[in-house]
Amino acid sequence: MAMTRSRMAASAAAGLALLIALAGCSGEEAPPAATSPNPTAAPTPTTEPPPTPEEEAEAAAASAAFDVYQTATALDLQAYADPSRDWETEYRLLAGDPFLNQQLLSLAYYRDNGLAFRGRPSSDPEVAEVQLAPFGQVTIRDCFDIGDWVPVNTKTGQVFGEQPVGEYVIVSLVTRYDDGRWLVSEQTPYPDQPC
Repeated sequence: MAMTRSRMAASAAAGLALLIALAGCSGEEAPPAATSPNPTAAPTPTTEPPPTPEEEAEAAAASAAFDVYQTATALDLQAYADPSRDWETEYRLLAGDPFLNQQLLSLAYYRDNGLAFRGRPSSDPEVAEVQLAPFGQVTIRDCFDIGDWVPVNTKTGQVFGEQPVGEYVIVSLVTRYDDGRWLVSEQTPYPDQPC
């Protein structure tokens, strides 16, 4: 079945959204520092309650899942730049099904058709939700931009297919498996949903 360039890019980006996680900026400036009317007065310490065990567990889960997501995203960049190589061992360390199978099939498509990605996508992932029960799952929402990341024919260097869709949302699920590992288990691109 022939794939359009946007569908191929969306498919690759679904795996690759994991790729280039860049630190996000909120765009908000910090408020100016408050000044004390009496320069010799000592500042009043503020105390926040310590995090609850559940808040600590959620923060640890979010951090572990986000690290796996970023590492898997970096692997995607490497793999789609050279789909002729066997990447299964590396993916098995970071991905579970159905995402693992989708990535391996997508890479096989590019390999079999003499295609590889050039350029560099950008992304701005953030943890959207953390569920600890029953087994642990973290949802990561990413604003993925594939405008500068295109499939090319490895023999001719010519760009393959249509123009990419640009920025869109990718939602990934990172799941804690029975062996305690966090793995990217699902990834859904929303090419019609701009960031």
